[in-house]
This record gives sequence, C-alpha cells and structure tokens, in this order.
Amino acid sequence: MIRHVILFKFRTSVSEEQRQNAINALRALGQSIPEVREWSIGRQALPSSSAYDLAQVSGFDDAGSAERYRKHPDHVGVKEPSEEFSRVGRR
Repeated sequence: MIRHVILFKFRTSVSEEQRQNAINALRALGQSIPEVREWSIGRQALPSSSAYDLAQVSGFDDAGSAERYRKHPDHVGVKEPSEEFSRVGRR
C-alpha cells in the first residue's frame, strides 16, 4: 500500500465558509476516483498558530495507482483551487 499525506494551512484571508467548502470538496474527491483505496480528511482538533489546519491521508494499491490519481481530472480540479486558499505541506 502507498500512503499519501497532505497537510493544509489555510491562509488567514479564507473564511469559515470557504474552509468548509474546501473540506467538502476533498471528502467528495476520495469517492470519485476509483484508484483510491483509503481516504481520510480531518480538521486539527487543537488549533494553534503553528499547527496545520487540515490533513488528507489516502492509500493506493501501488505507485501506478497513485500516479493515475494524481493526473485524474477530479484531483486536478480540486488541487488547483486548494493552492489558492492554503499553504500545502507534504510529508
């Protein structure tokens, strides 16, 4: 299994409504791409200025599946706007 983890830090200018819309889009993304085997989206339980606000953890059968996910139009359609409202960290 290949794990893919992304951490998001919302920009201060992003409203709560925009944050929730982003979370909803990410949750839906995990269901729309067949290569995804595991998908979890979660908000920071104990917010702080140094913590990320949101985490996405996904699982794929192999590197080929992860690459197909990366190029999938639904992923691209969510990824590009997310870069406008957040700073993304990958671990």
